[in-house]
Amino acid sequence: MKIEQGWKVCQKVRWLGRTAYRSLLVEEKDGGVWYNTTAWTKPKADCGPLCVFESAETARAFVYIEAKNINSNFAILQCEYLPEIKIKVIWKGGDNRGLLAVFPTGTRLASAVRLLEGEKNETT
Repeated sequence: MKIEQGWKVCQKVRWLGRTAYRSLLVEEKDGGVWYNTTAWTKPKADCGPLCVFESAETARAFVYIEAKNINSNFAILQCEYLPEIKIKVIWKGGDNRGLLAVFPTGTRLASAVRLLEGEKNETT
C-alpha cells in the first residue's frame, strides 16, 4: 500500500522528561493512542481507524473550530500514513461511531500513522 503524506493534530505533553504526542480528543480508555517518530502507530483493538488531515490548512481549521474542546497544548505535525480503504467510519471504545461525512473537511482515515521530525511541524 502506498504511503501518503498528511498532518496530525496531537496533544503535546511532557512525559518522562521529553515531549510526547497523544490523541487530542480521545482519552486512552476510549481508544486514544501515543504517536512517535520511530514507529508506526496503529489503532487499539476494536478502535480506529486513525484520523489525519490532508494539509496543514485543514488541520489548522480543525483546531480553530474545535478550540473550545481543546484543553491542553497541541501540535500540528507532519506525518506519513497508510490510507484505510476498507473502513469508512471510525469508532472508539465500542459503538461510538461517526460517519466520515461528519468529520472536518480534509480528514483522511489511516490504518497507521508515523509522525515526521523537522521544521514543517507547527506547535502551539
